[in-house]
Amino acid sequence: MKGLEGRRILVAGGATGIGRAIAIRLAEEGSHVVVGDFNQPGVEQTVQDIQAKMSAVKIKAVFFDYSKPDTIRNLVKEAVDFLGGLDGLVNVGVLGGKALTMDVDIPDLDPESWQYIINGDLIGYAVAVQAALPYLKQSGKGSIVNTTSGSIFGGMPFMPAYQAAKAGVLALTKYVAQFHAAEGLRSNCVSPGPILSDAVKEKTPQSHIDGVVPTVPLRRWGQPDEIASLYAYLLSDDASYINGQTWSCCGGKYLRD
Repeated sequence: MKGLEGRRILVAGGATGIGRAIAIRLAEEGSHVVVGDFNQPGVEQTVQDIQAKMSAVKIKAVFFDYSKPDTIRNLVKEAVDFLGGLDGLVNVGVLGGKALTMDVDIPDLDPESWQYIINGDLIGYAVAVQAALPYLKQSGKGSIVNTTSGSIFGGMPFMPAYQAAKAGVLALTKYVAQFHAAEGLRSNCVSPGPILSDAVKEKTPQSHIDGVVPTVPLRRWGQPDEIASLYAYLLSDDASYINGQTWSCCGGKYLRD
């Protein structure tokens, strides 16, 4: 893709799944990448795998936690120091673990549970954008790609706090696109549908995996590398006139006007 070679990009949430696939795809395109994640062994493995295949690119792993703003600011600082600036930011991580067991249904959620999930899955993204903004403006070709969820368009009968947070990510993306574009900065969203990552395979009952297939017009789950190419495109010069948009990668599951 045009313009990705030599680009300096931070992938926040790149230890596994979609984030790992994004980091690999960007490195394949010749970008220099800092990969951040809460899963330190996972993010270090991602970096080692990239280094083994693409020794010419600069790559570094950094630990951070979306629920802890200081670690997010440090992630951006380490990325800028290591890369010598910043041309792109990808927010792709999600607050898992405790959040997934807390986020059941509205009657079951206390205010603390709502706050925990909103802090990680919305405010964490906002802090990353805030910290990266000055450096992305300096780039002259800065691009932010945030991750929302197909569920905010089609709905799903669980995880209401997660869905609310992801709707907020969409609004954040549009705000940056409208009010910071004149400074040479683009901001877009990717909305994943059913993507069969290793984590999904490990944590999801096979009956559910099988049950999703008939709901997708393409009759299959997507793969992480299929959606990674969309992130790479939005970061590239090929997408230089695309701003403030939400791109769905769902096999047609969440059709909308």
